[in-house]
Amino acid sequence: MTHVKISERFVCGLLLLGILVYAALVRAPYVFTDRLWSDEALYAWYAKRLFGDPAFLLSPEIFEIHPPLFPVLLSLGHGIFPPLQACQMIVYLIGILGIYVIYRLGAKLATPFAGLLSALLLANSGLYLRESVRILSDVAFAVFLTGLVWALLEEEDDRRSWGWAVGLLGSGLILLKSYGILFALLVPLFYGFCVKAGWQEKARRMLIPAACMAVSLAIVVAMNLKGHTSVVTDQGVLAGASWKKVWPYLWYLPRLLEWKYLFFALVWGVASLFLSGRAAAFLLGGWGLCSLAFFSLVPQLTTRYAIVILPCVCLLAAWGVEDALRRVFRHPSALRAAISAVLAGIVVMMLGLTPERTARLADENKYFRNFNEAGHRIKDQARPGTLILCSSERQIRYFSGIEYLQWGGQIQRLPLAYADLRNIFQGHAEGILVQLDNWSSSDASLVDPFDSSQISFFESQGFRVVATFGKMRYHADKGAGALLAPAIWIFERPARDIKE
Repeated sequence: MTHVKISERFVCGLLLLGILVYAALVRAPYVFTDRLWSDEALYAWYAKRLFGDPAFLLSPEIFEIHPPLFPVLLSLGHGIFPPLQACQMIVYLIGILGIYVIYRLGAKLATPFAGLLSALLLANSGLYLRESVRILSDVAFAVFLTGLVWALLEEEDDRRSWGWAVGLLGSGLILLKSYGILFALLVPLFYGFCVKAGWQEKARRMLIPAACMAVSLAIVVAMNLKGHTSVVTDQGVLAGASWKKVWPYLWYLPRLLEWKYLFFALVWGVASLFLSGRAAAFLLGGWGLCSLAFFSLVPQLTTRYAIVILPCVCLLAAWGVEDALRRVFRHPSALRAAISAVLAGIVVMMLGLTPERTARLADENKYFRNFNEAGHRIKDQARPGTLILCSSERQIRYFSGIEYLQWGGQIQRLPLAYADLRNIFQGHAEGILVQLDNWSSSDASLVDPFDSSQISFFESQGFRVVATFGKMRYHADKGAGALLAPAIWIFERPARDIKE
């Protein structure tokens, strides 16, 4: 029996290694690129500032959107790699780590097969692949949450204390996202309702996790009060909460598993696990309910927010598959054959979908490019007193190293109304640089190659085009052909007498 267990453990380890190698190879070509979204540029900027000046961690600026743990993690690679590649390497490793963590949680929840199937489903997720190559905190949050649930299940056994792991991971959720406290509430609820011990013993075991999370929460609240004069960063998010926002995510739920028949496994897994009455049912159920509460708070509907519930969905589907197989195939040899067939089927499906997935990533990497060149040109062109108006201010700030005007720098977001622009132009005597790009414009081109009116407006205000970068294919409104033209423009107006 021991020999069989060792053999099965070796096979599972080998299969897990194969999944991790696959995940690493598929991601690598699409992580290390010069593509940079607005939100990616924000996190990358914070990381670069932190590496150069750790005291920046105490600045209200870094708490502007979310608590600063993600930029701290990104800054760890800056001593080894160039700044942008350092951020990309950290998210690359976090994405692969998430697959390993869900394997450990699935194995703890049921068996190594459930862990392998959970890891395969997560690795096979187009959403997870797409988001884990971006410098965004959503995947890191999902990995921390998966790790927290794993640590709590280990803590339930009481063989050795996982209190520090629970405390650090719970604190990580609070310090990663503004809504992390929602999911951190699972910790006291778990100790209160799932740990089988007297109240004194429960309090003793919860002391370290509670202390860690209390310190993290106090830091976030103090910095929010200092920088935003409110407990939460954005009170408008709470004011806009609505359960109507939840329905699109519930409708999207079956598509998270990529294969529609796995939705039945998900339903079976939910019913089977919750009827078992195990602590895991409490944790996964709480995970799902917290996710629904989060969906009600999201500022806009976008699929990447669904990443928070994706590991939970994969775990429940894997549980459903294993439970169904064990009920149908009673004999060990028949069960092993069925398990092997299921794993092989998922692998075949994953490999079959890989070309389509990588093609999408390759296509996405064609956009939001060339900001590196534009930022360096602006850095070279700008002089003290030069006002820099940008349509993609986060990317230009990152690559130029010039701070926002509100934080003592020179960059300001470009207003789109011509009347606002005229007022700025007339009130600033020093030189002005304007950066326009069509990567960031979702409705209409800021500079339309088929319409010279935008360029004519800037020329009428004393500007001239000093540089262009990148190429985009533009299509005429009436379908009269296409034109390959620049994606990024830089205009300059020299200093002049303000009385003109």
